Amino acid sequence: MKKYVLISSVFVCFILLIVLIVTNKKSIDKKFITVDTLYSFLYNENQKIEIEIYINDDEFPLLEKNIYNDFKLHDEKYKKNLSLELVDVTYSHSEMLNNEYFHKYIFKFKMPNLTSDYSIEEAILDISFMNNNKISLKIGDLSLMYIESESEIKWISIDSKKNDPSDLQISQIRIELEQIITNIDTISIYPESNLKYSYIGNTLIIDLLKYDLVCNYIPIIIKTKDKQIYTISNHRFLIEYNILENAGKRLNIYDFN
Repeated sequence: MKKYVLISSVFVCFILLIVLIVTNKKSIDKKFITVDTLYSFLYNENQKIEIEIYINDDEFPLLEKNIYNDFKLHDEKYKKNLSLELVDVTYSHSEMLNNEYFHKYIFKFKMPNLTSDYSIEEAILDISFMNNNKISLKIGDLSLMYIESESEIKWISIDSKKNDPSDLQISQIRIELEQIITNIDTISIYPESNLKYSYIGNTLIIDLLKYDLVCNYIPIIIKTKDKQIYTISNHRFLIEYNILENAGKRLNIYDFN
């Protein structure tokens, strides 16, 4: 009899423990995080606009496209407003912040039809869900660049470096070219930027400005004095696995209940 009571007690405790775990998991406050980023994209039909979002709830169905109603990008005063068409959502990895796991997802949107450059400084992404919930997330600066006619840069290897491992951005790009591009007028990664450069042999070294934004997935645009344009479409120069720890004031944290 005592043995039966002991087994029953253990079973009841086990059930109570499971209920406690499940209840506690359901009570976790959902949080979204974005990091201010330089979202610069060179227009072409195959290029997607990719925006990175973190969430602390690994059961929230961000990968299911049918939970979303629409997406809009705008500035704070709605002087600029851009509707986005979702193509896909992919999981990237998880990071720790304040002893809590956050899971990174990449939202991929169709490139809108463009006939000129389009930019939004301090852009905000509105996400509307089918259940009528909505969240607005600061994402950083958006730049979509339209170039009517260009030639793809032919390169052998491409690399980048940081001045400081804790920086949010890469500081230098190194491109080993098949053939040196001469007579360069400007090099840019977004409209109206003019970056310093040098050559070591056939390796083009480009020094980036200090953006104080995440900057590692960008295009390269080279314009020559004889009006030639050479480009590299968006290239992911670096994949960050602990950006949340280093982002500081560039973190945007939102409660979502």
